[in-house]
Amino acid sequence: MTRRRLLPSPDKVLWGFALALGTLAVVALALVIWFFGMYKIAPDVTGDSVDEAAQALHDAGIPIDITGADGTVVDQHPSAGERWFRYQNFILTYTDASGTHTVGGPDANKP
Repeated sequence: MTRRRLLPSPDKVLWGFALALGTLAVVALALVIWFFGMYKIAPDVTGDSVDEAAQALHDAGIPIDITGADGTVVDQHPSAGERWFRYQNFILTYTDASGTHTVGGPDANKP
């Protein structure tokens, strides 16, 4: 009895290779989009009023709650030009007539 080796047709091999390569490309693209969507570059808002700073941060895609805050921003974390990651707190330090306060962090004190 003669044994025959059954090989897939060249079309099936090419089709399988194209499918595997396409799947790999989609996964790689998804990872790149996920990684670069994780962070934003912090704008420089020092010297701005708290309202102007919050608007600039909102325009950059960085949410911050400034409820009850009014004054001039004197410091920020992260610093201007640094990466802000989506799950990180953005902290503004501002001054007003009653002193220095912070907004945006987990332990921010409000006037």
